[in-house]
Amino acid sequence: MEPNTNAGWILGLKHWQFFALLVAPRALEYFFFSFGNPNGDYYWVELCYWIYTLSLICGWLYFTTINLQPLLPSAITMNIKKFKWEMGFTFFPPFFLLTITLLREINGNGGSGFFELLAFIGLILLYPIICLFKSMYRMIRTLKEVELQRPVSKSDFDLSDLSILYPLIGAWVFQPRINQVYEYASRQKLNVEE
Repeated sequence: MEPNTNAGWILGLKHWQFFALLVAPRALEYFFFSFGNPNGDYYWVELCYWIYTLSLICGWLYFTTINLQPLLPSAITMNIKKFKWEMGFTFFPPFFLLTITLLREINGNGGSGFFELLAFIGLILLYPIICLFKSMYRMIRTLKEVELQRPVSKSDFDLSDLSILYPLIGAWVFQPRINQVYEYASRQKLNVEE
């Protein structure tokens, strides 16, 4: 399976660029809206931020794992269909629910039944959260297997691998490792072609 060349922009990011993509919308929100509406009813901005963050993290996990898969040793197999289903369940239910909530806020229905809607969303999001953790694990495992060029066991994982649970820190830990793997793979590809 060939890597997805359309994802080159997200795979070539440096760690500080990925961190800036995660933090910039929140920083801009505080900068521009701190002196705006005195009521401070900007639920729609918060919902847009969560839709953006969900899209960015799911895209990063998906494209990184899919593009690491061809670099795995031939003895290691990965069920790509299962991974794609997990990523689909990670992304689409929360995306649609956040979009519906955003539309309710824009139409002025945000205050009516908001707690019931929040409890409903929480119950529906339980399975996507589990799928998100499984997708994070698959990305970490695939990255480790590409780095070590052998199947990994539980003893191969260390504390830094848990930093992916908090993406602001995970960006600083994983993105340099991903860049290093891709640089090495592209050098190997150039050597083979010559």
